[in-house]
Amino acid sequence: MKTGKYNIRDLFNNRYIEQIIVPEIQRDYVWGEEQVNGLLNSIVTDFGNYNDSELDLPETIDEELRAEFFEFHRSRAFASNIGFIYAYTDHEYAGKYFLIDGQQRVTTIYLVILALMHRNGLQKEFREFYQNENRLKLDYRVREAAHGFIEQFVKAILKGTKDVTDEVWFHRDYLHDQTIGSVIENYSVIEAFFDDFELDETVLLEYIQEHVEFWYFDTNISEQGEELYIYMNARGEQMQSNENLKADLLGALPAALKNESGVLWENWQDLFWRNRRGNENADKGFNEFLKCIAGLDNYLNGIKEFYKPEEFNDKEKGGEKNISYPHLKAALSFPRIKKYIRALEYILKHKETFGEKYAYSGWLDKCIELIWNILNSQTINWFADYMDSGRSLERNRMVFLWSVLHYIASLKTKNEDEIFRVIRFYYIRYHNNNRSVNGIRDKVKEITTDGIWGLNTLDEDSDDSSGNSLTEEQQKHQWLKSIPEEEVRDYEALIWEIEDHPHNIDGRDLSNVNSSHLVNYNGKPAMKRLKNIRTRFYELFPIKTNKTNLEKLQTLLIFYGKFWEVQSPDYYQNLCFNSWRRIVRDFDGDKKAFKTFFKLWLNEPGKSLDDWLSEVIDDDTKALGDMDLHEQLKWYAFRLKITMWERGGNIALRDWDGKDKIFKQSPKFLNTQGNMRGHGQNELSTLLPKTVKKKT
Repeated sequence: MKTGKYNIRDLFNNRYIEQIIVPEIQRDYVWGEEQVNGLLNSIVTDFGNYNDSELDLPETIDEELRAEFFEFHRSRAFASNIGFIYAYTDHEYAGKYFLIDGQQRVTTIYLVILALMHRNGLQKEFREFYQNENRLKLDYRVREAAHGFIEQFVKAILKGTKDVTDEVWFHRDYLHDQTIGSVIENYSVIEAFFDDFELDETVLLEYIQEHVEFWYFDTNISEQGEELYIYMNARGEQMQSNENLKADLLGALPAALKNESGVLWENWQDLFWRNRRGNENADKGFNEFLKCIAGLDNYLNGIKEFYKPEEFNDKEKGGEKNISYPHLKAALSFPRIKKYIRALEYILKHKETFGEKYAYSGWLDKCIELIWNILNSQTINWFADYMDSGRSLERNRMVFLWSVLHYIASLKTKNEDEIFRVIRFYYIRYHNNNRSVNGIRDKVKEITTDGIWGLNTLDEDSDDSSGNSLTEEQQKHQWLKSIPEEEVRDYEALIWEIEDHPHNIDGRDLSNVNSSHLVNYNGKPAMKRLKNIRTRFYELFPIKTNKTNLEKLQTLLIFYGKFWEVQSPDYYQNLCFNSWRRIVRDFDGDKKAFKTFFKLWLNEPGKSLDDWLSEVIDDDTKALGDMDLHEQLKWYAFRLKITMWERGGNIALRDWDGKDKIFKQSPKFLNTQGNMRGHGQNELSTLLPKTVKKKT
């Protein structure tokens, strides 16, 4: 059977194929109800479109020719494709085709045909076309028990048996066999599916045999990898890059390794199927992963064959934003893919045991979700020039995924705590938009040699104004090293929880600060104080944000310092009072407002923001005309409280249409919407109570 596209009838009624065998080394038949119903729904939908199809042809065409052309059209347009099937042959076993990939689909289709033929009195036809004398065309060799059971099961079904578990030949041990259990369960699922649908089952059966198609690849002939690629694309049918790569890699292997490697690949596809995150199939995530590790391997080997943005977006290069197959073929092999898959699987496998050790480990779920989101939802140029400062998006993701995968894959012995500390290190760096791709190799080597708490080198491409992206990292690690080993996990969990607050996690453009604005890493560790910081910060900024509380805090902080960010279009000055990731770090103004207030907030847990506001004192010793901007803002804040923020968290100073009614020499104070363009603004002086206006 040569490389190409075939239908189900071609597979089971082929003079070259005596039997399709699932060999011993293959895994069990493990599909469940979800996958079986998914396949059936897909086929039935295509079948419905096939039946309902119409074609408007000129009346001058001969009726017989019209019918033939119509049948040709709908068979091409509405066939149902179930993907790729891989097998190999052995000259010692003529007529035997050993499945490497596709057994889940082939077995399910075989059971579907068995059910439809039995339900419609076509037992004789089944024996004629789907058995070879007394042997089934599909034979399981995963275990001898599975082989014997399948033969007896088909005989029993064709005979009309309702429950095979009551048959004398059915051994109790069968109940513990994965393949046998799945066959029994899935046959019931198939029967129930057809019971629920009003279908012409004989027509559907014919459709399945004639129009359910697949692409077949014989892995004995490695040269057919390119042949299949050309074959598919010549017909306008885009072949997934992982399928073509698989075909090529399997074809290059010795026969003794084909089975084992085919099973591995199928397991890898299952991993990405289970984590496809809304995608129709596993291809997008798996393809992206292959491109990711191919780019990583090129980087590690010093190969600088980059895709420019215009090349990456060129559809002729490899489909919709897809790296071309030759790049993958050159960079990857089964052992390379295997080591990086194992690195990914390590994270998933040890997630639960890691979580059991820490009071807070929720970040790891978010980190894993981030990995799947990058692979399933984004299309990254993993062959971008990582020295190009304009490739920030790609470089940020390279640093994160490449570092984590390379680190775990390079370890000879694995320490769970250390591995997850390293993952945490890069998870934080990702949120800080670290882009130091060129230093990945050296950084991972340093961590592997000295441990995550032994880092002492600086990074390039830091957004830290000091030029040292390790400032907080080093301080934190030195601080944690000073804590007794039996207590360190409790401290780490608290730090992680503080860092993970939405206002803290993103240190991008803010000197990569995630926790040192709250925790003094130069001081002596104290569990009670650290817990208080964590608790009080979350009380001040609950995850479910209370807009009114934030407005109260904006008002209150004006009395503790100049905390606003100046953002100025050409025509007037804007002051932003609600950029909380900047405010909590005291990044603007006099750099003291939040720190000053939070220190007091820590020590008085019984006081609400209303209590704090009620204690604010108005400084009325200065004349209105002598007040600077900060004093003017305090004057308005004292009198307006949260009504000052009715339109949003921005105050614009505008003087091209007159001066402020209170501060006669100053621009008007306008509370504006978030776009800060002055639309729908409130002039603060107009919001004052009449009694205040009269006094001024």
